[in-house]
Amino acid sequence: MNAEQLKFKILKSEDQKQESAGAIPDWGIEDGELFIRTMNGEELAEFTDSMQSARRAAAGTKASDPDAEDEAFDSNIRARLLVRVLVDKEGERVFTNEDLAQLNKKSGRILVHLFHKAQELNGLGKMNQDTMVKPSGETQNSASGSDSPEGLEDPQ
Repeated sequence: MNAEQLKFKILKSEDQKQESAGAIPDWGIEDGELFIRTMNGEELAEFTDSMQSARRAAAGTKASDPDAEDEAFDSNIRARLLVRVLVDKEGERVFTNEDLAQLNKKSGRILVHLFHKAQELNGLGKMNQDTMVKPSGETQNSASGSDSPEGLEDPQ
């Protein structure tokens, strides 16, 4: 397979995933109502940038106490990820970035649970190579559509 064929194959693949967050009785959410999705490359960069900005802000306000700096930074990490990846059945975001403070006031137990699911689905934290590629070399979510992205033609 040549470079052009590989490019086409990669860019036409449907690699975005969405999984049910499960039932969350404390929020009145039934299984199949709330979902966690993967971020694309642009969204991941935005998330990473927001985390770096938060780290700098925490460092500026808590410079005399490194433990307080880490606590200020870590207190938002879960909500920062969740506002980006919690979606409804149709894949529409439930929260905007402006909802961060409100979401962060919800149950820590639930936020931690959802954060760990989102972290795993998005390959954040401890990266497990097995979750990215199967031993056969196929991705876990192989391309299912035949429509190519705009501007791409099958090079065969």
